[in-house]
This record gives sequence, C-alpha cells and structure tokens, in this order.
Amino acid sequence: MSVSTETLRSLSTPEQLETRLGTLDFVDGFPSPGTSELVYDHLDFVHALNVFLNGFQGASTVALRKGEKVRLEILDDRRGSGAGAAAPTPPEPAPE
Repeated sequence: MSVSTETLRSLSTPEQLETRLGTLDFVDGFPSPGTSELVYDHLDFVHALNVFLNGFQGASTVALRKGEKVRLEILDDRRGSGAGAAAPTPPEPAPE
C-alpha cells in the first residue's frame, strides 16, 4: 500500500507558519528555538491573564462584603440603636 505525495505533504509540518504571534519556524517538523521561546512566552501570558481574571471575581466579592459591612455600620450609627442591621456581624474570634 502506498501513500500519495499529496497526502504526505498535507500531513507534514510546514517550514514556516504565519500566525497572529508572528512567523513560526520549523526544522524537520520541530520548532526552532526562537519559535519555542515565542510560544512559551505566549503561554506564560495567557496563564497570567487567566490567573488575574479568575482572581478578579474573588477580589470583587471581598470588596463588596467590606463595602456592605461599612454601609450597615453607617446605617446603625444613623439609627442610634446599634441594632437593625440587615444581617448580624459575626463576633471576632478570640485571640489565642
């Protein structure tokens, strides 16, 4: 059984590939050192962006909670009673 030249060419890695990162160079199907560095730099950036975006949600939640606590304290001060907050503030843990 033989495989046509066209089939082999379609399965092989090209010598150069144009991408949005730039030109990626390959030698005998393996990436050149410059191409490897470029791709790893891009992966580092993508992973850093992913960490930032995933952490942003948690940081926003913490900020919302702090803001809500301050708002409730202001409302309590205006009422003068110290009672009547929408949700009670849990006691601080005892120092060890």
